[in-house]
Amino acid sequence: MLPTFQFNRILLLGLIGVLSYFIGFFYDLPQIGHKELFIEIRKNVNHWEIFIFLFFTNLKVGLLILLVGYITGGIASVILFTWNLFSLGILISGINSSFSNPLIVIEKQILPHAVTEILAFFIWTYLSFEGIPFMRKIVVNSEFAIELFPSPKLLIVPTGLLALSALIESFISFN
Repeated sequence: MLPTFQFNRILLLGLIGVLSYFIGFFYDLPQIGHKELFIEIRKNVNHWEIFIFLFFTNLKVGLLILLVGYITGGIASVILFTWNLFSLGILISGINSSFSNPLIVIEKQILPHAVTEILAFFIWTYLSFEGIPFMRKIVVNSEFAIELFPSPKLLIVPTGLLALSALIESFISFN
């Protein structure tokens, strides 16, 4: 089943994501020890091990967003998506307060992979909205319709974006 394109859902989801990011960015957390940990993580890494770890971790999050969102009609996926952007805001805020030149760190360590990763999670979240008719059929009509599950073809783009993001993060951001 192909998802129905609804501009209002995309706009609302994007607005919620941006607001979550800014709330995370301006959330006041103590910023002790971030710089040392940030630098220590990037020493002596095997880039392929990092790639595999990042890809499968992000894939689990994406599938969790899809599955839990599908069951709840997209509500839980919006919560997970906004939590990810809230966490990104906290990370950027921590970098901003811990480094003398935070824009260089953000430009070299975060930005190269963040765009594709956020877009992938956005697509996972959007696909989970197709759980609304699925749950409606189960609850209202008491029928289970397998054709209401998302087509595996729809999962190629967000999975590919996560793979690209993991490659960028492990080989470019970890240098």
